[in-house]
Amino acid sequence: MRQAARKLTDRLSSPGGCVVKTTTAGLLAQVRQAGYAVIRVEQSRPNRWVLMLRAPEGGELLLLAQARRVIGAADVQDLGELLRLRRLREGLLLAVGGRFSGEAQRSATELRGLRVQLCSELAPPVAPAVAAVIEPARG
Repeated sequence: MRQAARKLTDRLSSPGGCVVKTTTAGLLAQVRQAGYAVIRVEQSRPNRWVLMLRAPEGGELLLLAQARRVIGAADVQDLGELLRLRRLREGLLLAVGGRFSGEAQRSATELRGLRVQLCSELAPPVAPAVAAVIEPARG
């Protein structure tokens, strides 16, 4: 069963008309290339994955990857609910081969107490700012 899920490929037409292939293995490679460690992967639908990730600095976050032409407000709300259920404060919603509707963008800003980032590709995690301590020269 797991092997069949890994081989599962979702084909969809992107806005530019080309075909995008999405596999679990391809998604995992993209996540690792961006610098995240994968803790857990769930494929809830042929075009939807939920990944628990660890950033290089050690923080955990949830990634909801959706392979569809248009990602809507319901997907943003689903991510918000997953974050609340898992008691996390930060999540990413990845549009694989698609774009976010205006309603999705508005919904992301309306989620209270949660940090939700909408993205069409994964960027490396941003490390928290570190204050440098400069000591006077002794001498």
